[in-house]
Amino acid sequence: MIISSKLIPARFDAITVWPFILIRPEARGDDALLLHEMVHYREQRNCGVLPWLLLYAVSARFRMAAEVRGYRAQLAAGGISLERAAALLMCYGIDITHAQATALLKPSED
Repeated sequence: MIISSKLIPARFDAITVWPFILIRPEARGDDALLLHEMVHYREQRNCGVLPWLLLYAVSARFRMAAEVRGYRAQLAAGGISLERAAALLMCYGIDITHAQATALLKPSED
């Protein structure tokens, strides 16, 4: 269920806590952002919301992997630039450089 809310921390446009996606009213029409949040929605549904949130809170590696998947979905939809996604990825307390973030977000060539 998607809910418009201004009660989201200032640094986020949306947050997913299964079964809800909370999105700022001004970002409601951003389909690529919703795709990013749907990645987290499915992850939480499959893993269980409490285990997912706990791992997200305590594990930088888990958080990074989750956000890379989300930003890749957003990038594939053309809703964000690689530069912006890399800059945002660096804001999750995962201690990576811009070059590392950019490399992680590029589609794999397999």
